[in-house]
Amino acid sequence: MRISPPGAHESMLGLKRKSNENRRSVSKPKRIQTDEGNELPTLLDIFQFLESPDPAPYMDVCMESEYSDIFQACLSTDIYDGMRYKLFQYQIRSLFKMLKRELLPDLFLDPSYSPLHNASDASNSLSNSKRFRHPLLPYFQFSRGFNEATNTWVYQHQSLPNVPVAAQNVSWYSDTRGGIICEDMGTGKTCECLALIVLTKRQMVQPPNEGELLPCVGTVASALLTDLCDTSADSHSPAAHTPRLVPSLKFLAAKTALLSCAESLRVMYDDGVLPIEIWRQLEPYPLYYWVNPLSEARLRRGTSAELALDISFKVYMSSSTIVVVPDNLVDQWVREKYKHVQDSGGLEMLKIDNSTNTMPEPQELIKYDLVLVSVSRLSKEYIPIDSKIGELGYSCRCYSKGFEQ
Repeated sequence: MRISPPGAHESMLGLKRKSNENRRSVSKPKRIQTDEGNELPTLLDIFQFLESPDPAPYMDVCMESEYSDIFQACLSTDIYDGMRYKLFQYQIRSLFKMLKRELLPDLFLDPSYSPLHNASDASNSLSNSKRFRHPLLPYFQFSRGFNEATNTWVYQHQSLPNVPVAAQNVSWYSDTRGGIICEDMGTGKTCECLALIVLTKRQMVQPPNEGELLPCVGTVASALLTDLCDTSADSHSPAAHTPRLVPSLKFLAAKTALLSCAESLRVMYDDGVLPIEIWRQLEPYPLYYWVNPLSEARLRRGTSAELALDISFKVYMSSSTIVVVPDNLVDQWVREKYKHVQDSGGLEMLKIDNSTNTMPEPQELIKYDLVLVSVSRLSKEYIPIDSKIGELGYSCRCYSKGFEQ
C-alpha cells in the first residue's frame, strides 16, 4: 500500500484545479475591448441570445405580393392543411423567414457605394410608403416596390466621394436564397422543413428567362415548352394524329393552362379542383426548358452547333422537393414524415436509398411532393465530365436523366 506524504493531496488538487482553469481560459473565446474598456460580444454570445426572426417589418411587402396566400397560411394559428399538429411560435417565425428568403429575397447595396445622407422630409416620415421601407436601410432594400418614396437615401461611389447618387441609380444585388437552420437539437428542424414543403407544394418553380445563366448548371437555351400536340379529332380518319394547320380551341386552352398556371396542376387534381378528364389530357405533357451546359467561351472556341445541341438537356418544371440526407437519417425522415404529416392530403413521398435500383425518370419524379434520396444513392448519379469536349456528348452521363438521346 502506497502512502502519500502529507500535503500531497492538497498539492495534487491544486495542480488539477490550476490545469482546469488553464483549460477553461484556453477554450474561452477571446473578447475584443473597446476604447471605453467595454467588451464586445463574440459570435457565440450573439448566437446564444439571438431571438427568433420577427415577421412584422416584412409583413406589408409579403402580404401584397403574389405569394400572399402562402405567407398568410404560414402565420395562421391553426394547424396547417396536411399537418397533424400545430407549430410553436418560434417555428412559425423561422418558417416565415425561410419563405421570405426563398420567395422574396432582399437586395443589398453594392460594396462600392456607401450612404451619404437621408433626403427624406420630416413631414413625410409618416407617409404610407414608410410601410415598405426595409428595416435595414440604407444597406438593404426590398426587391418589390422599390422607388424614390421607399428609399430616400442618397449614396456616393468610392471613386467619386461626396457626389450624390440616387438610390435608383445605385447597383443593388439580389440576396442569395437558401441558408442553414442553426437551431438546437430537438427543437423541430425536421418538422419545420416538412411544414415548408407542405405550404409550398402548390407553388411551381419560377421559370428562368431564355439566355439566363444558371450557376453550376448552364445557359437556358429555350423558352418554356411542352410536347402537347394538336392532332385531328377523328380517330378513324387516315390523317388522324397528324398536326393540324389551324390550332383548335381545345389545344390552345390546354397549352395556355400548362404554360400559365402558377399552381401545380397535379396538386389541383389531388384536391379535386381539376376534373379527372382534363387532368388525364394534361398529365402526359409536363413543362420543360432546354439548358446548354457549355459556356459561351467554349462555344466561341469552335464547338459545333450539332454537338452543343446533343449535350443539351431538359429541365422539367414541377412543385416537387428533393431532400438529400445522410444514409443513417433516411429512416428518421420517414418516421418524422408520418409523425407530423397526415396520410391523406399531406405529402406524396418517394424514398430512394437502394443503390441497386435505377433512378426514376424526371417525368416520374415530378409526380411526388417529396423525393427523399440518400447521399450514397445520389452520388452514383454523378460522373465527372471528360476534359475532351469532343467526347462530352458520349462519355458524360451526369445529365443523362434530363435529356433524351
